[in-house]
Amino acid sequence: MSNSNAINWPQATDSELTRIYRMLGAQEDKLNQTLKRIKATKGDIETEMLARMQRRNSDGFRTADATVTRSKNVMVSCASEGWPKFYGWLLSEADRLKTASADPTQVFAYLHKRVTKETVQAYMAANNGRVPPSITVLSEYAVSVRRRAAEAAKAAA
Repeated sequence: MSNSNAINWPQATDSELTRIYRMLGAQEDKLNQTLKRIKATKGDIETEMLARMQRRNSDGFRTADATVTRSKNVMVSCASEGWPKFYGWLLSEADRLKTASADPTQVFAYLHKRVTKETVQAYMAANNGRVPPSITVLSEYAVSVRRRAAEAAKAAA
């Protein structure tokens, strides 16, 4: 949503930048609240449509406006206390694959290809800043804009 004709940002004062930024933040909050209500209402409607299909023992229905079908979403998770057991199973499965002359790294397909920042930072701290193989670490600055304490106190009163 960049409208470069509206304001010349490099020429704006610090006060203008923070005022506009906070104003946009307030508008964003209102939009997010509206979006939350919309999503909740859509969820209620979806629940009713699923209930109707269940009562009718059907996988869908048509109206003049739309065709509604249901589909099955499979959700998979591991409970927090189950991870050690799951990791043990992964190691056993890797051993089984290796014994069967298959690629033991296939077990990694059970996991998302993500690396945790905290684990990499801990490794770097313990290894004089060295990074694990094939990992890239980049840093970037971020901006934080908060209300002044006096203004926050006024708003709370």
